[in-house]
Amino acid sequence: MRQVTSDDHYLDLIGKSYATSQRQWFRCVTCGHVHNSVRLTDSELEQLYKRFRDQEWRNETPDEYFDRITSLPLTESENSKKMDIIEEWTRIGQRSSGSALDVGCGGGVLIETMRRRLHGNWSFLA
Repeated sequence: MRQVTSDDHYLDLIGKSYATSQRQWFRCVTCGHVHNSVRLTDSELEQLYKRFRDQEWRNETPDEYFDRITSLPLTESENSKKMDIIEEWTRIGQRSSGSALDVGCGGGVLIETMRRRLHGNWSFLA
């Protein structure tokens, strides 16, 4: 288990308090599956997707958002920080092949970060 201390823009978007949200990363010791502990209620998910996908709120199209987020410098990229944790726990970057699945991937930004960082014969599913 690893405590999450960085900001979470998705929780900020729906006004969910960090203090009331267990924010940790877990890794299964048997299979290596890595996941975040934050679980949203159905109403919180509905609110998140409504706001997140609101083009007028973001003032950019989904493609523009994807391009902007995936072109951030590594030091500013939330997804790069997530990949650091995944790499630390799984040593995924030391492998030359495999599969990566991002469940609940939204626009697929994390899986794109994986695609850019992992080299070899990889299959990416979002």
